[in-house]
Amino acid sequence: MTLAVTVYVPTGIILAADSRLIINSQETLPDGRILLRQKVASDRSRKVVAFGRPAAGVAMVGHHFVGGQPTNRLLERFVAERAERLQSPGDLAEALAAEFDAQFPLTSPTGFFVESPGEVASALAASFRGVTPTAAPDIGFYVAGYQEEEGTLQPYVAYVGSSPRRVQRLNHRPDAPEIIYGAAWAGDREIVDRLLKNAPLVPFEFLATEDAIRFAIDLIEITARMQRWRPAVESVGGPIDILLITPESIQWVQQKGGE
Repeated sequence: MTLAVTVYVPTGIILAADSRLIINSQETLPDGRILLRQKVASDRSRKVVAFGRPAAGVAMVGHHFVGGQPTNRLLERFVAERAERLQSPGDLAEALAAEFDAQFPLTSPTGFFVESPGEVASALAASFRGVTPTAAPDIGFYVAGYQEEEGTLQPYVAYVGSSPRRVQRLNHRPDAPEIIYGAAWAGDREIVDRLLKNAPLVPFEFLATEDAIRFAIDLIEITARMQRWRPAVESVGGPIDILLITPESIQWVQQKGGE
């Protein structure tokens, strides 16, 4: 699991995620019972990716290895193969959802009705390795950037894995013209959900870029710290990668070294 956070304010969009990789295994006991085990395998996983074409950032949640390869590498290959056709962050989000449609059309005998974000994301992950949806890992994507809309450059933030549209635009309502500012998080979100359930509304429309970055860091760090006190594997941890996207550029606020 992981925790990925995106914060979108007037001056930019922040994508942030931790670096922990958890592996699962199971053992059959002599009496036939199944013992499930979880272990921290690494704190160096890359869950935030930046692209130059299209100019966009992506944060990933869910299983980090698909078909024996890191999900970030599969995503980089997916975009590289379609770079000439992807002109905007919206194109990228729709292409990810279209990959699901191509592999598992709802009208085909192997298709299925999507009930949740996890199911769409699982099917998308399955398409990377050609397996059935039921065998696929759970995976989802935040896609963010700026694109031309009605003659002006507008921020675009979406989650690939929602139902029924499969691409859920987070910073814009279909029934209203104005841009929405706020934050979204996915993955191991239980602690953040409880923390912010009854919290005062954060005035995201007035936050400076530095404040938005601090907000994203706080959510991930608080989750990692509080997980120490629960009787389960600590699924969020390691360095936090932070990508800042503005109308002018895409730049790393902080990024761990190595592969």
